[in-house]
Amino acid sequence: FDNDTGGDDGDYVASNAPLNTITNTLSITAWVKRAADQVIYPQIVFWDNPGLRVGLGLGSTAEEEPTWSVNNELCYHWADAESSWDWHNGLILPDGEWRFIALTVQPDMATLYMSDGAEIKGLRNVAEHVMQDFNDVMYVGWDPSDSTRHFNGVIDDVRIYKRTLSDAEVLGIAGLSGSYYLPLESWLTDTNDDDSVDMKDYAVLANYWLEETFFPIP
Repeated sequence: FDNDTGGDDGDYVASNAPLNTITNTLSITAWVKRAADQVIYPQIVFWDNPGLRVGLGLGSTAEEEPTWSVNNELCYHWADAESSWDWHNGLILPDGEWRFIALTVQPDMATLYMSDGAEIKGLRNVAEHVMQDFNDVMYVGWDPSDSTRHFNGVIDDVRIYKRTLSDAEVLGIAGLSGSYYLPLESWLTDTNDDDSVDMKDYAVLANYWLEETFFPIP
């Protein structure tokens, strides 16, 4: 799905093409430019119907200090689980500047990305992501269940992939070339789960790098 939309505050789109798939492997990419202040949890891409609340947008401080305040941090929803929307990643969308953003989801992990066109940052959220039934329309720029959750800014080149994109594929969609660096959390260094970090772990990583696909296929 490639929905090339643009507009200022108040220009919202509902796609009439449901994905018609039940999955917990999905990827969303878009270019966005924030216009000044936002409300709490404004949505950039969102699905909302009984049994399905999935999307990519901006979050809030939630139970952090100050509580339930706007923080303009990249945020995602999956099955409306708190482990998704209350995850703080530090990817702050700046005011008045274009940014490439992406979300990739797989059963046990999700990754959020942000790029300014020169560099890209990615952070992983390790949590269960249950199957979701994408049998309804997608909304661009707002959450239809809450009239206040409109994204204030411009959204362009929204793309939905019915699978989990690799880091290299996200890099390619962002229009970047060269190497990509995603910091590995401590739990990822022991890649073969033998309670030690050794040459076998480097072999697992090397095999993963060789399997990377550098040309994304929607």
